[in-house]
Amino acid sequence: MAIDYVFNTLKLKCIYADTMGSNKRMQSIFNKFGFEFINKEEHFYDMHDRWEDKLNYILRNTEVLY
Repeated sequence: MAIDYVFNTLKLKCIYADTMGSNKRMQSIFNKFGFEFINKEEHFYDMHDRWEDKLNYILRNTEVLY
């Protein structure tokens, strides 16, 4: 799995990810894999006929000291 590779082989401290506020499937996937919600940036994406919020997430590597 990519998360295992990033944390165990590359030894990265965390993974940042984001999605649009309307993308409920991606939000569900982030939650399933243990990502923590950080914040919401309102009106971030210009979708030509409307604005979308940006939701930011983080997954921390618990094996690496900060």
